[in-house]
Amino acid sequence: MADRRATHLNLRLRLLVLAVLGLLPAFAIILIDQFNTRSQSIADAEAYSLRMTEIVLGEVIRGMTGAATLMIGMRHSSELQDPDDCEQYLTGIRLDIPSLVDLAIANTRGTILCHSGASSLPAVAAGIDKLMNAATAEGLQVGTYTPTPGGAALPMAMAVPSLSGSETRYIYLNVILTELERLVESAVPGTTGATIVADREGTVLFRLPTGALKPGDRLPEALAALAQESEPATTRAPGGNGTMLIVGYRPVTGAPPIAVFFGLEENQVLAPLDRAALLNTLVACLGATLAVLLAWSVGRRWVEQPVERLSKAVWARRTGDKSARTNYEDDGTEFGRIGSSIDLLFDELDDREQGQALAEEQRDLNAREVQHRVKNLLAVIQVIAKQTFTGTADLPEVRAFEGRIAAIVRANTSLLAREGEAGDIAEIAATSLKPFVGANVERIKFAGPAMRVSPKVSMALSMALYELATNAVKYGALSVPGGQIHLSWSQEADRFRLIWRERHGPRVQNPDHAGFGTMMVKRVLAAETFGNVDLAFHEDGLEYILDCPLDRVVSPETVARS
Repeated sequence: MADRRATHLNLRLRLLVLAVLGLLPAFAIILIDQFNTRSQSIADAEAYSLRMTEIVLGEVIRGMTGAATLMIGMRHSSELQDPDDCEQYLTGIRLDIPSLVDLAIANTRGTILCHSGASSLPAVAAGIDKLMNAATAEGLQVGTYTPTPGGAALPMAMAVPSLSGSETRYIYLNVILTELERLVESAVPGTTGATIVADREGTVLFRLPTGALKPGDRLPEALAALAQESEPATTRAPGGNGTMLIVGYRPVTGAPPIAVFFGLEENQVLAPLDRAALLNTLVACLGATLAVLLAWSVGRRWVEQPVERLSKAVWARRTGDKSARTNYEDDGTEFGRIGSSIDLLFDELDDREQGQALAEEQRDLNAREVQHRVKNLLAVIQVIAKQTFTGTADLPEVRAFEGRIAAIVRANTSLLAREGEAGDIAEIAATSLKPFVGANVERIKFAGPAMRVSPKVSMALSMALYELATNAVKYGALSVPGGQIHLSWSQEADRFRLIWRERHGPRVQNPDHAGFGTMMVKRVLAAETFGNVDLAFHEDGLEYILDCPLDRVVSPETVARS
């Protein structure tokens, strides 16, 4: 089935298919390149997100480091020893550093020695109590999101020994979150991603740029789980507007206990690639369209037209135009070689046909000469027979011999009269059966269309009908009064059919052996027509049927009319 479908594609369509198949690898390369580029862009975006978390965390640490430096420097101040001077000292520091919402000094029991700030003493005491157990001289302790009258703040504390080393004081301060937000914003100006900083309890400290999450809000469940991971990494997470985000994160497990998230919208990362991919696809489709159109045009000019030229030359030759040629020269191209070969073949056919025509003309001359000689020879044979069988002419064998000779003479005479032309079946039958009918013409019935047969078949048919009639006179329907013979012929599609049927004759028996007559009616006509002969001896009469190809019997003009 596949082979049959393939043969339905002409050369032009096959060239078009080859062009399309040739473009498939190009489109495959484009798709693979787009896939690799998208994968690389996502990997770059993940690396960028993770690097931005480092930058953000660095700015947060820088702000905390400033606070820690301030605390360490305060240990050298003598004003911390006097409560009145201490409070005035703290107030001066707050005026110099507006980002400090509260600043307080407490002893080891948690008692506030001095305080300056917007928060009440109980609120500051609660914050000190929460951090002082973890505050040491070796490090800074960072608290969690704390709302204050001065704004959202991040508490920090550090244990600072006195100059003499005899006692330890605790310095507590609340840093307004907007200061940390300002530091981060100045470090990452104009970034397209979103930054979220949260404390160790999963509370948002600030978000850049401002969005749905506000300071003091809880982290979404997915981000809260990432904040408790052990190592920094990247992941995918759903965004608030239904898009996917490429999120880089640093958990709170390190120091300081601050979680940092930086997210990029995947659509924004891939948007330039999608635009480039669309442009590349459009260019590729345009190129493919041009290639297909070019293949179609080239197929028409260099494939279909040459094939039509060859086909028209062959068709003209088949319809009888002996001058038809492709007029191609053997220029080394495929069509040039084919066309020149066809022209050479036509020249050879013309030479052969011319030679065959001359040979046939000579053969016809020879045949007519032979026919004249045969006619003369048969006449001589008749004369010799009459002289030889003088006194015995009434014997059946003598009459049969003379009848056969006469049938051959009549058939040859008819052929010579037409000079090799076709003969009408009805005329041949009438001529062959005339000696047996006499005045009783109604005993033999003819039925069939007007049809002319070739000269060779005319001779064989005449002799076969004579033998059938001879058999009918001796043994069949013509041997008794009332017997009849029906001779019919017909054309069925491309087959010719002739039937000799005897009726109302004597009872017929199958002969023990085949004589000369039987051999003639069965073999001679069958061999001349390439047909099949059926000779049946029915009880009510003999039946002879000839079935053969129509073109082996009738003349060309009869076939044309049919």
